[in-house]
Amino acid sequence: VEDVYGKIEVIVFPMVFDKARAVLNEEQIVRVSGRLQTKDGTVQIIADDITEMEVKADQPVDNEQEFMGLIIPNGDQKILDEVLNICESYPGNIAVIVALNGKKYNAKLSVRKVEGLIAELKQYLKDEDIIFFKNNVKKRS
Repeated sequence: VEDVYGKIEVIVFPMVFDKARAVLNEEQIVRVSGRLQTKDGTVQIIADDITEMEVKADQPVDNEQEFMGLIIPNGDQKILDEVLNICESYPGNIAVIVALNGKKYNAKLSVRKVEGLIAELKQYLKDEDIIFFKNNVKKRS
């Protein structure tokens, strides 16, 4: 399974699997309960129960597209490379715009707005250099 912070292996024995079969689909959001186990230096979860999680929409769909703006201090290419690598690890639907040496560039990638992304970006950028904003998108007929 995978969450906003990474991936972890889940061991599911036949009895638990049979009970959870209906919710075990790719991209399905589930709740896994069980116990942690470390084997050969790898952390795993031995599942006791797997249930479907209900996901509520945050807001109604509107005509505004969300963007994430990143201001790269002093045009530092190393920081830019690190920040773009982090963004690639969180694919989503929020377009990334980079401000570098006073100019704005489309990073040609999109991210999802999650705590893990922001925490990793803060290793290289200040809070005020990470900006989420919306732009009105006109629909074409």
